[in-house]
Amino acid sequence: MSLKNILVLVSLAVTTIAVPSARVACGAGRTASNAVCCKWFDVLDDIQTSLFDGGECGEEAHESLRVRQILVIKWPY
Repeated sequence: MSLKNILVLVSLAVTTIAVPSARVACGAGRTASNAVCCKWFDVLDDIQTSLFDGGECGEEAHESLRVRQILVIKWPY
């Protein structure tokens, strides 16, 4: 009897894991797990085109990362 119960539980677990999660189409072939997250793809595109000059991490990108690190480290104090 216990082997039968274990097989039932394992089959339910496998079925639950195999169910695909709901995805939202955001446009340009992108998907997100929540529709609210779609707006961040525009921010990503802007950062990649404006901040990184042709895929090169220049001085502006370094300064932006430094400012973010300072804000994150000093914010709670």
